[in-house]
Amino acid sequence: MKSCMAAIVLFTGLVCVSPATPAATVAEFEFDREGRTEGWRDRGKGTGVDDLTSDGQSLVGTSPGVDPQLICGRDIRRASYAQWESVIFRIRETETPDGEPIEFNPTGVLVEINGGGRRGLRVVKRGEFTIEESGDGFYTVTVNIAAFEGDTINDLRLDPIGGTSSNSNSDTAGNTFEIDFIRVTDSSSVVVEEPE
Repeated sequence: MKSCMAAIVLFTGLVCVSPATPAATVAEFEFDREGRTEGWRDRGKGTGVDDLTSDGQSLVGTSPGVDPQLICGRDIRRASYAQWESVIFRIRETETPDGEPIEFNPTGVLVEINGGGRRGLRVVKRGEFTIEESGDGFYTVTVNIAAFEGDTINDLRLDPIGGTSSNSNSDTAGNTFEIDFIRVTDSSSVVVEEPE
């Protein structure tokens, strides 16, 4: 059945879209320059502290008491003929003072787009994202954002670490995190011109 599904082609005007083809990257944040956060900031919820830095390999931050809420400061626009696909990020959380990596905890809001209200999207449920261990204590998290119907993401919020319940993150206090990359994808790579 899967091979039949992959062969289905949907026609829309002068383009055809195959759901079996990989997504295109609309925005990519690599954090590969020291000191450059690529427009991301920590909302500093409860503290007013925005302490994100880049060590030339990762975006680095600390949770001072409540969960960090990372905000992207630029608009991200999908192709007009495409659908949103996913937000993907690779993260490692460590406990201080020993600095040992700990298991990724996805409790609570994971990704929020445009405030998460009627015209936005808020992802909190398992089944809307996947988590894979990817070595050195890192986890690669893929969040499905296909339900977001807007053309532009004006406000992308990422909650990179979670506590034991959605409203209690005291167990994250003092933890640090590193994010290797953040990517936003849509389906535009699967578009081809229809033959004349």
